[in-house]
Amino acid sequence: MANDSANSNDTVDGEVADSTNKFVSALILNLIIALICLILFCILRQKHKIIYAPRQLLIDTLAPGKRSQSFFSWLFPAFTVKDDEVFLYAGIDAVVHMRFMKLCFKIALVLMPYGIIVLIPVNYYGGGDLSGLEQIALSNIVVKSSKVWAHTVAAWLYTLIICYLLYMEWKAFIMYRQQYLRKGMGYQYAVLVRDLPDKFKEHESLIKHMQELFPDEVEDVVIVEDLKKWQELVNERDALKWKLEHAKAVFEQTEERPTHKKFICCGTKFDSITQYGAELETAQNKLDVETEKKHTLLPSSFVVFRSLRSSTLANQADWDNSPLAVDVMPAPELTSVLWNNLSIGLWARKLRTVLIYTLVFLLVFFWTVPVAFTSSLVELQNLTKIAPFLKPVLELNAFVKGAIEGFLSGLALLIFFAILPLILQFFSKLEGIPSQSEVDRSTLGKLYIFMLVNKFLFMTFAGSALNKLKEMADNPSQIPSFLAEALPSQSTFFICYIMLATLTGYALQLLRIVPLILVAIKRKWLVKTPREDDLAWKPPPVLYDRVFANHLFILMVGLSYSALAPIITPFVALYFGFGYIVWMHQTLSVYIPNYSCGGMMWPRVFNRMIVATVVFQLLMFGVVSLKQSYAASVLILPLPVITLLFYYFILQHYIRPAENLSLSAAHGLESPAPNFIQDVAKSYMRTQGVPAPVPELAPADVDQTVGSELESSLPLTATTEKKEDV
Repeated sequence: MANDSANSNDTVDGEVADSTNKFVSALILNLIIALICLILFCILRQKHKIIYAPRQLLIDTLAPGKRSQSFFSWLFPAFTVKDDEVFLYAGIDAVVHMRFMKLCFKIALVLMPYGIIVLIPVNYYGGGDLSGLEQIALSNIVVKSSKVWAHTVAAWLYTLIICYLLYMEWKAFIMYRQQYLRKGMGYQYAVLVRDLPDKFKEHESLIKHMQELFPDEVEDVVIVEDLKKWQELVNERDALKWKLEHAKAVFEQTEERPTHKKFICCGTKFDSITQYGAELETAQNKLDVETEKKHTLLPSSFVVFRSLRSSTLANQADWDNSPLAVDVMPAPELTSVLWNNLSIGLWARKLRTVLIYTLVFLLVFFWTVPVAFTSSLVELQNLTKIAPFLKPVLELNAFVKGAIEGFLSGLALLIFFAILPLILQFFSKLEGIPSQSEVDRSTLGKLYIFMLVNKFLFMTFAGSALNKLKEMADNPSQIPSFLAEALPSQSTFFICYIMLATLTGYALQLLRIVPLILVAIKRKWLVKTPREDDLAWKPPPVLYDRVFANHLFILMVGLSYSALAPIITPFVALYFGFGYIVWMHQTLSVYIPNYSCGGMMWPRVFNRMIVATVVFQLLMFGVVSLKQSYAASVLILPLPVITLLFYYFILQHYIRPAENLSLSAAHGLESPAPNFIQDVAKSYMRTQGVPAPVPELAPADVDQTVGSELESSLPLTATTEKKEDV
């Protein structure tokens, strides 16, 4: 028995030392990578503006003040640019994102003093025999200790602070949202009407009905047509136009007429200019014929009003006394409309939604199988079984092994979840959602479910159980005690993950190494025309669904472990603090969104923050109960109720002002010029112009028409610069 006890203690000491080594090694490794990337970024950004400041080359007014090119000038905007200026120069989605980063930084910063000054000493002297990072976690407090009351106080204090900060953020959001709705951009004068009855699938009958509902307020109605074939011909025509331009450019540069084969490996060679010219003429003729055809009318329509007041009233009013009447919503931006989804009827959408969420539910739980497999693979002991040639790595010292495992544990999850957003985006589109901006919001919700279940709960509870599997098998009666000790100790894994996302992740985001290499290759060997050159270095949009999902995961981890393992809070503060600096630079200098979500990511983000807060409270209740401090745990039970009441209060009083422009604000606005409203109506008539093959490089909050001639589809502002820029 004594030998067993000694062996057990040796095992525990080894696990603690291994955990501490992983933490220290991961910290040093990530610091080194971040330092190298940041130095390279500071050097390269001054020469390669099309990589590190493409927005500044394409938009005249980028950000307040002039941009310095000094070594560390990229840090300054985070401290000097105000929220109003971000709203003005980058749009409402950018200001929502930056304020969210700032909010999370505030939360971590406000929670940190109590955790560092109170909880860490309480945990350290908790009576347990743990060491390393586990000694300053709740794991080190013995069962039935009165010291857990400090953690109950933390649960109450943290909850009240979070609710207050969220309340203040809602007040600020409503202010910016109302400013956005008052901008009077083209699509804000229109509403999208779905599920039109057959009697209104004619222009005359529909506009007559609209005039009856809104006398003298309707400019025009545009019933959506089935233009799938037309769109295919447009895409074919555009592709041939690009190929012909490329072939002509090659001829001008080499003075040799380029040739190509119909099939890559075999077939007759064709003169590219002649062949593409003939094919383009044929495609254009087909497109002209298709444009003149009468197309099937779909059960969707855009109704354009003459004032923002009228469109606001139309959005809020019930158009019919039937509960299954037409579905009226604000019209999305033209660049965001998913035209094919407008053909899907009400019951088909409902059926698709049920099927998609059933599929997502199944995917969430079956996804744990590959997640568990991947998690087990990152252990060096398991890797050597699969790849025996790695066995010499096991002979390395503890520091090196800790560095490798600490780095791989975070990297494996990042890579594994990289394809997930693509799958969920596809699912969201299948639901019949009418706009890409709404698809993004739907994808955020699905991504968060995955991260909550597979990335957090599974890793927390499965990791805790696996770490104590042998002890629980030997002493089943001690399972609660083992879990109470193991759950907080999982913080080491998440700290390593946060360090990877903060130091390595943000540094690589700034460096943009992949675009740097790809753009250089394209412009050196592949690009022949100004249009191709513009496309080669076109600034990327911000993928807000993935960005917010990743931020929310870090916040959920930070909140959940803020009282269990307070050492995690400074790393969460670093993630959001450094992230704010990085994202401010990227927002003002790099990214140009293709469309705007109108700031409506915030209500979805708020919902998930409430979920994270409740998860934190339930986890606290569970761990304190496992410590057998039942009075302290019972006092935590009211917190989820208080949080949900706060959530209900926000829903009752803040959602409607967020969704619609107030009538008082709309009443005070000047009426737009008649030509402007007419142009808005024409913009929804897709066959009136040929859509550009590449989205315009313009800020998302700037009104754009549905399309333009191919020759003017991209601004050539930056193509006059020499290719030596890269």
